[in-house]
Amino acid sequence: MNHMERKIINILDYGAKADGKDCTVPVQNALEAIKNSNEAATLLFPRGEYHFYKENAQRRIYHTSNTNSHDYPVKHIGILLEEQEDLCIDGDGSLFLFHGNMMALAVVQSKQIELSNFSWDFPCATVSEMEVVQVTKNQVIYTVPPAQTYEIHQNDVYWFEKSPLTGETYWNFKNQEYVDAIVVYNPRDKTAIRCQEEMWPFSNVKEIQELKGHRLKITYKDKVSKELQPGMCFEICRNAYRETAGAFLWESERVGVKNVGVHFLNSFGWLVQMCHNVAFKNCRFMPREDTGRRAAGFADLIHVSGASGEIRIEESEFSNAHDDSINIHGTFTRVREMLDPHTLILEYVHNQQGGFPGFYSGDNVIFYARDTLQGVNGEARYTVDSAGAVMSEDGKSMRVTFAEELPACLSEKIGMEGLYVAENETYTPSVLIRKCRFETIPTRGILCTTRKKVVLEENEFTGMGMASVFISNDSNDWYESGPVRDMEIRNNNFYLLNPYGYTAGNTAICIEPIVKGGKLPGEDYPVHKNIRIHDNVFYIHKDKVLVGENVENLQFYHNKIICIGEIIDDQSEIISLSCCKNAKIYDNEMKEYGR
Repeated sequence: MNHMERKIINILDYGAKADGKDCTVPVQNALEAIKNSNEAATLLFPRGEYHFYKENAQRRIYHTSNTNSHDYPVKHIGILLEEQEDLCIDGDGSLFLFHGNMMALAVVQSKQIELSNFSWDFPCATVSEMEVVQVTKNQVIYTVPPAQTYEIHQNDVYWFEKSPLTGETYWNFKNQEYVDAIVVYNPRDKTAIRCQEEMWPFSNVKEIQELKGHRLKITYKDKVSKELQPGMCFEICRNAYRETAGAFLWESERVGVKNVGVHFLNSFGWLVQMCHNVAFKNCRFMPREDTGRRAAGFADLIHVSGASGEIRIEESEFSNAHDDSINIHGTFTRVREMLDPHTLILEYVHNQQGGFPGFYSGDNVIFYARDTLQGVNGEARYTVDSAGAVMSEDGKSMRVTFAEELPACLSEKIGMEGLYVAENETYTPSVLIRKCRFETIPTRGILCTTRKKVVLEENEFTGMGMASVFISNDSNDWYESGPVRDMEIRNNNFYLLNPYGYTAGNTAICIEPIVKGGKLPGEDYPVHKNIRIHDNVFYIHKDKVLVGENVENLQFYHNKIICIGEIIDDQSEIISLSCCKNAKIYDNEMKEYGR
């Protein structure tokens, strides 16, 4: 059923008002009525500003990948689409504002969903920011965005947000506690990097004073870094604790997101988890103008953890994340125990994974050795007969029974750990990312590991803190799978600005599998295959265009490499390959910038 045939439901008819008052409950009531009507519908928000408050948000126990979900099992959700079918949310250009540290939006166990024509923001974001105004020998004056609330007590800054409804505190933290990384934005070259700890604004503090105009003066025990300049902005969040996904798609299919502006994602990114066919088009992940803020997200922006069908991201913009722009992967679960020839106990390993089902009846599974990332029996597929619910209290283990008899080797150990990991091949998507722009990202632009066809084309990368495109497959750290079998990177522009200042510079495209023990198995045992990189333009200074390890049939051709400064004559300075079988590098053009 197409959009024109849907019944139009006006949210104003349910008591919502675009005037700053809480419309959380009216939206819930409208969505419940639509679900009960069993009709295809469009829920229309006439253009305006709609506010959502954590106190009245829907509460559900959902476990979200790559977050500290088991420490924070109850999720507060501003707009929840649950068990809906053929529904469009049309914002008509509206702005949704969320008050409190919550998940802005979720689509759960739903089909044929369209989200379009709105944007959202958090007036008081959970990333606190401090922009440098003035620097002297051992003093720095910072300004804080107007909507960010804080107090100074006994030489400490307490960041917090209070509810406009009750006056109670939604969230709070002190200085830079529970921080794993702080990002600093540099307006000079529009880069954002993870800075060294000695540059963190609350390191080595002697005294903190509050000045007028939402400003702080911090006196340090020693001279401040010479790198610190007016205009630089520090972005601080409790990134050691990710309470929730910022937005969430789970066990849903045919979800389209179009003309949506995401100005802030709380705690983590827009997580796509165990979904089928998801598309983003003409979306803008970036801070809202005139707020004085730089950060568009607490961590990643779009994160896909297990998907089938196709993931399509087109004509969208990504900037000012606190972590990666796009990360698409499966999840390796480790074999903990073999109960019988058909039954395994599989476990999530990383502390920010688990609690949600990773397998469904009928799924195809491939097993890999962790120390080589080679498939068992030539990547033979084993069919899930039944997959029990997550068993253990910590949500890490599940019992999975297979139709076929399993290889006895799956019970082997490496040290005290299981030697083998399982990947759900059914939930590995094809990927198309095209005509997107990535700017001012402290980490990576695109991470993508999937065995289905991948096309990255007509994108632009500028101001990346790390690799613009990163291809891993990891059986030891994050356990983000899997092997690449058909990837094409074509007609993209890579502007490497070398924000770290290392002699070796940055890297445009990095292929780096991670295995148990850290030693890759050699070119006769490739991890990735069939990666073609062609017709791209690379602007480099002292940078690497390509770093690749353990790839078979890697081709790099018809690319243009423009050197800022002297032309690099030695190809090994810009292309570094290790254990790559049948690699072909040909018909590439080197030019000096401006000629």
